[in-house]
Amino acid sequence: MKTALPATAGQAGVDRLLAIMEKDLRPNMVLTGVRSVGEIGPHLLAR
Repeated sequence: MKTALPATAGQAGVDRLLAIMEKDLRPNMVLTGVRSVGEIGPHLLAR
């Protein structure tokens, strides 16, 4: 059974996409020491 891409699955797809993004973002925020999305900026990028 194929699953629809989040972009084509309506509200359920949007909810799934946001859950995936949160799952990826939270651990990275912890690792970089930021507490809110507003604290994320170019200074956190490795060069």
